[in-house]
Amino acid sequence: NGFYYTSSANIAGNAFRADILGATASSTGLFVDHDGSTGYGIDIDTSAGAKAIRVIQGSTTSAVEISKNGTTGNAINITMGSGTTDGAIEIDLGNTNQNGITIDGTGTQSQLVLSSTNTGAQAGMSITHTASGTAALFIDKNNHYAAIEIDQDVNSASNCYGIVMNIANAGAGLEYAFDMSGAEIVNAAVGGTQDYKIRARINGTTYFIPCYTT
Repeated sequence: NGFYYTSSANIAGNAFRADILGATASSTGLFVDHDGSTGYGIDIDTSAGAKAIRVIQGSTTSAVEISKNGTTGNAINITMGSGTTDGAIEIDLGNTNQNGITIDGTGTQSQLVLSSTNTGAQAGMSITHTASGTAALFIDKNNHYAAIEIDQDVNSASNCYGIVMNIANAGAGLEYAFDMSGAEIVNAAVGGTQDYKIRARINGTTYFIPCYTT
């Protein structure tokens, strides 16, 4: 080890401390230049329960900044233990104008969120929303094509569903499958021919919604 420090006493001191006191200083508190293809720039073992990193940021800049130039690999890789019940990341918002996660994708092939689930017991994404008057998922798309696209390709003897709904209101209000108020509503009676129908399942029974050409 180039530098080694050990302390067995229960003290609140710092093993290493760097103070950069200039108000406009651009110095780096800790710089690690690692030219190896394996290993870690910084390796922290806090298996006894302590937090590995704490960042206190009081200005308007980012608390953590990662610049990754490699064409493969992830900027952050989190491996959870098999017995872990908590989430990989927990975000506690203390301001009403804050966003939990902000993603700005500028690449033409970028996917802002990619969820890959390989077990049947896991949902690709789960949202628990208890606030009233706001949507659990809000999509504001300001260009052509679809706001939501579903592509499900399987080879199974079981039934497949594009959307599954179970809406229950214990109060006096009614439950609705959809609430539409835009230009998707055509103020005219159906006509033409009825060549197609949409299969729907209600309480285990199959029904069909007729589709007309005009």
